[in-house]
Amino acid sequence: MKKLLENIIRRMAWKNKRHLPAFVKFCRPNGIEYAKYIKHHKFFYAMGEKCSIIPGTQFEGDAKYIRLGNNVRLASCVLLAHDGVINMLCEAYEIKLDAVGKIDIGNNVFIGHGAKVMRGVTIGNNCVVAAGAIVVKDVQPNSVVGGVPATRICSTDDLLERLEAESKGLPWYPIIQRREGGFDPSLEPELYRQRIQYFFEKNC
Repeated sequence: MKKLLENIIRRMAWKNKRHLPAFVKFCRPNGIEYAKYIKHHKFFYAMGEKCSIIPGTQFEGDAKYIRLGNNVRLASCVLLAHDGVINMLCEAYEIKLDAVGKIDIGNNVFIGHGAKVMRGVTIGNNCVVAAGAIVVKDVQPNSVVGGVPATRICSTDDLLERLEAESKGLPWYPIIQRREGGFDPSLEPELYRQRIQYFFEKNC
C-alpha cells in the first residue's frame, strides 16, 4: 500500500510541479532523482546532464536566474540570486531598487552542505565549494574554496591527488575499487563493517 501511494504521488509530481512538497516528503528522492525532477520541470534557466541535487537545497524564486553545467552536485546548499534587503530599503526610504543577479555554475562542480552562493557569482569548471562557505565572488576554474567569505584553499587537482593517496591507504580500498557508483548494496555491509572496525575498534 505504501509503495502504491509513493508511485501515485511520484506520477502526480512529474506531471505537475505543485506536488513537489508531497514528492519530497513521501517519495524521499535521492539527489539524482531530485535533479532529474528539477530538470524535467525546467526550474533553472538551464541545467546539464548527470547532476545531483539533495532535497533541501534552496533556490526558491531565484531558480530562473541559475544555470548548472554537467555533473553539478548540490548538497543541501543555498543559491541566492537576489538580495532581500531591498524590500526593507524600498519601504524605509520610499525608493525603488533591484538587486538580482545570475548564478552560473560550470561543469564538474560540488557545493557542500550549508554553503551559500550569492547573486552575481560564476563558478568555473572543476571546482569544489566547501561545506559552510559563503561565496560572494567568482570562483576560478580548478579551485577549491572555503570559509566566510570563501577564499581559495588549493586547486581541485591538488585535492584529487591528496584524496587519491588517502583512499589507496585505506584497508577497504579494494572494496571501493569493486563498487558500482557511489553506493553498491551488495558491498555496503562489508564496507560498513570494515569502516566501523577501523574507526572505533582497532585500538580496543
